[in-house]
Amino acid sequence: LTVFPPAILFVGYVGKKIRSVSRKTQEGFSVLTDKLAQTFQGVRQVKVNNKESFETIRMGEVIDHMKRLNKKSVRVGNLTTPVNDLFVGLILFALVSYGGFAVMDQSMTPGALVTFIAAFLLAYEPMKKLSKLHVQLNTGLGAADRIFEALDTKSKVTDKKSAKPLVLDSSPSIKFSNVFFAYEGEKSKALDGISFTAAKNKKIALVGPSGGGKSTILNMIPRFFDPQKGVIEINGQDISKVTLRSLRDHIAYVPQDAVIFDEDVTYNIAYGADEATQEQIEAAAKAAFAHDFIMELPEGYQTRLGENGTKLSGGQRQRIAIARAILRDAPILLLDEATSALDNESEEFIQKSLEELSKNRTTIMIAHRLSTIKNADKIIVIDQGRIAEQGTHEGLLKKEGLYKTLHDIAFKDKTNDVVQL
Repeated sequence: LTVFPPAILFVGYVGKKIRSVSRKTQEGFSVLTDKLAQTFQGVRQVKVNNKESFETIRMGEVIDHMKRLNKKSVRVGNLTTPVNDLFVGLILFALVSYGGFAVMDQSMTPGALVTFIAAFLLAYEPMKKLSKLHVQLNTGLGAADRIFEALDTKSKVTDKKSAKPLVLDSSPSIKFSNVFFAYEGEKSKALDGISFTAAKNKKIALVGPSGGGKSTILNMIPRFFDPQKGVIEINGQDISKVTLRSLRDHIAYVPQDAVIFDEDVTYNIAYGADEATQEQIEAAAKAAFAHDFIMELPEGYQTRLGENGTKLSGGQRQRIAIARAILRDAPILLLDEATSALDNESEEFIQKSLEELSKNRTTIMIAHRLSTIKNADKIIVIDQGRIAEQGTHEGLLKKEGLYKTLHDIAFKDKTNDVVQL
């Protein structure tokens, strides 16, 4: 029996080492996949800057690190069998020696010695299998630790215990009251006392220099972030006091970079509208001027679009995203430069569909194209986290402020319609 305690202690030690190495291996895989994704996404930048050799070396270093971790894992895991066999050999030698002397002085019979050794060997075989199982379990647990760590990460934006569903019977008003926000680790405020009202059924355009806080304002409405100070209300209901699910059920969102899943066209358009029929999906695609190019795809609406829509152009991806928003039919519409990836011809079509989509909805949009901005009911100019000015297109031009400056810069080139913000 003396073999079992040291063997168990050793197997426990090896299990801990295996779990630690396995966890580091998973972290290494995470780094590797992240670097690969960055490189593939920026492949044109890599090529244009002649960085192929640099990226090859960088990836090689990460892969070499992974190899070392895998070798260490195999090396540590394979220690259990020879070390346990060594323990058994030593103990068996001691048993045979002691038993031999005991038989010689007749304090033990030969049969008893043989029986004891046989029982010992029978007990060792299951223990050896258990030690291997322990190593395998700890290898899996090392990987599971990373998964559980991600799953256990709690969102900073959650429902309050007293949260109630957001109740809307029509297109709502949206009100920001003295809203402040700073990103974690940043000293400067992204939003510094923002106050404005988007009236029901109206279109609000957010414009201003890059980094001024436009996207932060937009992201506050579905509560991707909560303000550190101030209140955001929808129809007089503080959105921090309503359930996230009910809030987001009333919002359609079209981001600047359209999110396309590696699924077919039908899945991508119906994402967020699970009960939509094929007729409704195609009607939304037609409204977004996407139906014609969809029908030209190899399998029409059943064509898989590849990871992040690699089989589509930028404008086509954006039209799929707009079709998704049209199908969602929500009373609040958020557009984050929704026409930025479109050529002029496509943008003209989309303008018409967005005009139709915006009817009977409260729309807040970030836009760079003046053709989009000037049709807004109210334009809010954001600069360094504050509202510099607000009003209509014509009214702001008369004020001779920041909006007029941006407008004049855009139209120095008469063929240019884009405010470079």
